[in-house]
Amino acid sequence: MARSGVLKWIWHKEPGEPATTDAPQGKVLLRRSFDIPADQMPERAGLVLGVDNAAEVFVNGQRLGLFRGWKPLAREEIGPLLRPGRNVIAVEADNTEASPAGLLAMIEMPGHPPVLFDGNTKSALAAEGASDWTDPDFDDAAWASATALTPADGGPWGRVSGPVTNPTKQNIPENIPTFAVPGFEKEMDQMRQILFGHYRLDLSTLSAFNIQWVAPAAIWAALDASPADSHTRASLRARLLSMREMKDGYVSSHQHEGLGHSEGWPFPMLNPLHPRADGEAMAAGFKKQSPISQKAKPYQF
Repeated sequence: MARSGVLKWIWHKEPGEPATTDAPQGKVLLRRSFDIPADQMPERAGLVLGVDNAAEVFVNGQRLGLFRGWKPLAREEIGPLLRPGRNVIAVEADNTEASPAGLLAMIEMPGHPPVLFDGNTKSALAAEGASDWTDPDFDDAAWASATALTPADGGPWGRVSGPVTNPTKQNIPENIPTFAVPGFEKEMDQMRQILFGHYRLDLSTLSAFNIQWVAPAAIWAALDASPADSHTRASLRARLLSMREMKDGYVSSHQHEGLGHSEGWPFPMLNPLHPRADGEAMAAGFKKQSPISQKAKPYQF
């Protein structure tokens, strides 16, 4: 894989829009073109791709498939779809809600340098794309250049590359707590890796029930210079603000939501292992301290 300092997350940005990882809900189009001399056609070629949230990919006008997420990165053989001369990988990327959004992609071909989706990638809003935008002969000269957001292992997406011996190993900031037990340095490093993995979770997609136990494990070590810089806190806040408030002031926090039971499982789950001071068992729910709003106080777990 290309070094993470070279490969970067990209997205389409409108004029005047800041080059941050945050993006509005909606779809964007990206096109990366590259040339292959007729006498240097590779025996194989691999597309490496990660996306937040989803991407439909076309190679020289032929649909390759729909991809979601970035851990692990998707790897697809595209050699048979390439041709001598100009080639184009076209991507329709979808940010399903206002949140961080990005595409991370490159093409690896033996004997050739990697083709990175970088500033040479053309981009536009999906609403502005013509019907033939996936065609390799489509003229994208009027499209903007895609905006580089952050190196591959940076931003809200965490580490996506690593040593061959441990492809999931993350670069952890110095201000994340360490564990020290003499003689167990390796195990303590692994524990720190697990902690940081929780810290990087996108809490905005958690089921309501899971918020009660995953969120405290994720945010206790959120030691960003400013709380406003914490993706973990921001995603948890977005999830809490999206939850329904009951008439009595409680927030539904059941196992999951669905058409069969819109408020979760039909009955609250009781936890007799943690009784209240008056001896009554605690229901799987929590009560707000103030109305749900953009200025709401922290929830009381």
